Amino acid sequence: MSDFAQGAEPQESEDAAMAREAVDVYLARQLSEWEGQLSAATEGTSEYDETESYLRAEEGRRAAWRRTGRIDAALALAVDERARADLKLGAIDPPRREAIRRGLRELGWDPEVNSDAQVR
Repeated sequence: MSDFAQGAEPQESEDAAMAREAVDVYLARQLSEWEGQLSAATEGTSEYDETESYLRAEEGRRAAWRRTGRIDAALALAVDERARADLKLGAIDPPRREAIRRGLRELGWDPEVNSDAQVR
């Protein structure tokens, strides 16, 4: 019986694992930004309600990612763009940026086609 049949997940490459980590970091950053904006807004105002709505949507996006492992093209593109920006800022090195990009592709994202990708 294979490991997968026994309930173990198939072995994932280092690039795919790095891409998953980059998605988690990206989503955590987004949540943090919305939480900061919410704390700066005055409760009961339309600004507060709108910001809270965006925060809840981002929480849902993160929960869906963790639950299903499904990455849509918009999320993959955002993570890829964040990695490119981090590279320009010197926060990551070129090999890590390329590994994230390869990992996103491995997870099913095709940067040439703007369509949903599902993690295999």
